[in-house]
Amino acid sequence: MEKMSLGTNNCLKIYIPNAQSADVAEDFATYMKGYNAKASSKKGEYFFDNAEIKQFGNNLVDVYSTTEQKAGGVELSIFFDLGGAYLNSSDHPDKYKAAENFVKKFGKEEAAVAIGIQIEASQKVIDTKMKEYNSLVKQDSALTKKIRDCQAIINQAQIDQQTSRTGQDTKKKEIAMQQQSIDAMKTTQAGIE
Repeated sequence: MEKMSLGTNNCLKIYIPNAQSADVAEDFATYMKGYNAKASSKKGEYFFDNAEIKQFGNNLVDVYSTTEQKAGGVELSIFFDLGGAYLNSSDHPDKYKAAENFVKKFGKEEAAVAIGIQIEASQKVIDTKMKEYNSLVKQDSALTKKIRDCQAIINQAQIDQQTSRTGQDTKKKEIAMQQQSIDAMKTTQAGIE
């Protein structure tokens, strides 16, 4: 027994893990189209008028459904109005078994859809992370090239520095020799009378 728009009535409930309430409600409405039911909704409750559920026999059935978001999934409540009485296990055992199968079939399909949505979302996360990874690989490659280029500049600068130092030593010797030559000329100049 569960509350609905027409009071408290018997229903079948199914818990669908990993699902969202709005998705389950919409998917159940689509599922009911397969039973030629005219759908309408009001305040979170769906009404399916004159559903042709062959497992129930030739009589048309009015079906009501509500969804409630629970931790980790959705609870779907389905009410079967057989025309004055709501389906229950004691008064309608054969139809009740058919209703259980009807509900289980939808529940299995919807659980698979919910997991499919999660897989899709997870794949998008992987795709985003793969793009980020590829960007980092490209960045690493560019940095490796930059390091190589800088290392080549450093190596050339070290070679140029060594050449410069050798040149400095040569120039010092040339300056010292030139200074000796000037000193010798000054000595000669000082000795002129």
